[in-house]
Amino acid sequence: MLNFRQACGVPADLVYQTKPEIALKLLQAMVARNKILTEPLRFRWVAADALYGDSIAFRDGVAELDKWYFTAIKSTLQVWLQAVLMCIYLPGKGTAGILRNEN
Repeated sequence: MLNFRQACGVPADLVYQTKPEIALKLLQAMVARNKILTEPLRFRWVAADALYGDSIAFRDGVAELDKWYFTAIKSTLQVWLQAVLMCIYLPGKGTAGILRNEN
């Protein structure tokens, strides 16, 4: 596989990323760039199809940028209608409560 990457000129340090991961990095770069522009592109909402909407990491990342999102989701994706307290057991550390709002 390395020979194919070299033959195509793909940098050795380039790793595979999903479309939601790439999209989130682009949004993060845009928000960072807007902070230094004299005329930034102002936006509040991010709209996306189910490929992105099904990604919790994408939705959480958009929210961390202080942006609102409107995404489609697959009909099979389970959602909570109100905030749910989730407890995760960490070996040797007891339990850690994590509050996630998955509306």
